[in-house]
Amino acid sequence: MGSSNPLQIKAKLALADHAFDIGSFPDAYEHYCSVLSMSQDNPDALTGKALSLFHLGRYTEAVPALRQLFLLMPDSEHLVLLLAESLERTGEAEEAKYLLKTMLIRFPGNIVALSQLGRLCFEKGEYREARESFVALLHSDPENADALMYLGHILLKYQEFHEALAYFKKAYSLNPLSAQLAEQVAWLLRLIGAHHEALAWYRNVLDSHPHHAGLASGYLFQLNFCHGLMPEFVAAEHCRMASLYGCELTSCPLGTVNNSDKIRIGYVSGDLHTHSVSYFFEPILKYHDLNNFEVFCYSFGPMNDDTTGRLKSLVSRWRDVSTESPVWLSEQIREDGIQILVDLTGHSGGNRLGVFAARSAPVQISWL
Repeated sequence: MGSSNPLQIKAKLALADHAFDIGSFPDAYEHYCSVLSMSQDNPDALTGKALSLFHLGRYTEAVPALRQLFLLMPDSEHLVLLLAESLERTGEAEEAKYLLKTMLIRFPGNIVALSQLGRLCFEKGEYREARESFVALLHSDPENADALMYLGHILLKYQEFHEALAYFKKAYSLNPLSAQLAEQVAWLLRLIGAHHEALAWYRNVLDSHPHHAGLASGYLFQLNFCHGLMPEFVAAEHCRMASLYGCELTSCPLGTVNNSDKIRIGYVSGDLHTHSVSYFFEPILKYHDLNNFEVFCYSFGPMNDDTTGRLKSLVSRWRDVSTESPVWLSEQIREDGIQILVDLTGHSGGNRLGVFAARSAPVQISWL
């Protein structure tokens, strides 16, 4: 260990604090470690090192450093919150819960701790405890949009749809920039059969989110559920939305020419698992004439199950594109030389209609 020169330590700490303040956490960490090499128990350097590790996302290293600090500063609420989050991120959720609960006995109204505990319990499927935390949070902060949103999701787990809707509506009123909340309210209105109210909701929120293609798709999908709409109006609305949202991707020249004798057909879907779409789709794949067709599937669904495995065995090429961008998918379809591209999703959730708007194949079909 080097000599403890107070002036040198002070200068090093100043460098470390400056780096930390401007968000240069790698430099801050190195400077704090340098101070600790000269003064092993320097409280400012110990604090800075622990906080730098946290901000660098090095949670495994942050945990022992924060624990060491916690022994020195057991009354620090901020320190408990950082340690609890680090423990959660390193898979020690139970210890994180214990810390937060212990803290809330001493500081029962701490909004951050209540939120952190509620979210942790929610993610573990402990909905009763999560509900208690978010209800307590709302007592301290009645207009906390995140707490309202989580309570809405918890109520959905218990199929209390009307109550959930009220929470989501209030959350959206407090956070009107959230397209996710806007979609959640519309989905719930559809779920409870309030179809015309859902349609009016979509029209209203589309004014607030004029460039959100997901809401536009939801609006067009909702038209299927509303009685009394003239077919001409429905068609006109699809054309109007296409003019506003149909340019998500730039249309490019078609890709490589397929010189094979076989016709290449590609199916794009997020429902290639046990789902109503697959009940209709599986026989189509099963009876394709593979002497004349090469069959590609582009799957972007969140699930893989036994049905997925069966479908995979029926095609020439299977591509999981769930994490790929629409631009990447469009380019891949062109590279694969697909001649007929079939959309199986329409305007239902998570579609890839922008890929079709970009004319990714010479023949494109909407089905199912």
